[in-house]
Amino acid sequence: MIGLVALGGWVSSNYAALACYDFPSCDGSYAPTIDLAEGFNIFQGVGPSYLGGLMDNEARKAIHWVHRLSAIGVAIIVVSLAWRLMRANRLIALTMVAVLFAQIALGILNVVWVLPLFNATLHNVGGALLLITLVTVNFAPRLRIQQPMPNV
Repeated sequence: MIGLVALGGWVSSNYAALACYDFPSCDGSYAPTIDLAEGFNIFQGVGPSYLGGLMDNEARKAIHWVHRLSAIGVAIIVVSLAWRLMRANRLIALTMVAVLFAQIALGILNVVWVLPLFNATLHNVGGALLLITLVTVNFAPRLRIQQPMPNV
């Protein structure tokens, strides 16, 4: 999940959010022409931000497409975790799934609505909330309410 959040930051910082103009395909293809080497070159030059950076569109598509594919992987893992968690803590499991589906919807709407600022901001908040729910799941078994000892 942290990797997906970092990848979302990479999407934003490299102006890749609008590299794919449709959903669920990317520019009408499920195997778009992408440049992974350039898209994930951490030694790239820094250009003027008002020009959208220095990357070509295939590099931006690579970043965007990898973010989408990684999101599918994270969704499968989160749903599997929620399924296993249902008996132990139904509220946390349902919250996790609700936040996941809201996050997916916001990501799709970013593409469909051509990245409105309000929706993009909500997508960032959704990523943070999903991460918080997963951290809660990680630490919830360790958090026990101490019951007072009965007087005998």
